[in-house]
Amino acid sequence: MRKIYKKKYFIVKDIKYNSFLVSFLINKILKKGKKDKAKNIVYKAFQYIFNKTNINPLLIFEKAIRNVSPKIKLKKKVISGVVFKIPYILKKYHSINLGINWIVFNSQKRIEKKMFLRLGNEILDSSNNFGNSIKKKEEIYKIAEFNKAFI
Repeated sequence: MRKIYKKKYFIVKDIKYNSFLVSFLINKILKKGKKDKAKNIVYKAFQYIFNKTNINPLLIFEKAIRNVSPKIKLKKKVISGVVFKIPYILKKYHSINLGINWIVFNSQKRIEKKMFLRLGNEILDSSNNFGNSIKKKEEIYKIAEFNKAFI
């Protein structure tokens, strides 16, 4: 059987902020192909961040991604009938991908009424090293520290 090679599509830079990370975030928020709606959510969230802090929102977003993105990932492994979560080192792209996923997922679970408010507040929280995304990262590191002996 022949191996199927999937063509890799590279993300185009965002028009407004000229950043790959912003376009990556837009693609993660995207639902049912409505890209304009996702762009409006991200741009309003960045405007909200700028109004709240008077700092470039792209810098705050990059800091949030640096704080949230993990360096390790847990994989399940069965050793003598017991399932352990073994830590594995992640590549840069996958760690950024996980960090953005956590920010989007935890912003959807917040209680604010509008999505741009939820996203903006989650980005602000994670840039200040607290929030649900940071808690998720800390949980993974605790489990990895506990199961480090089984590598």
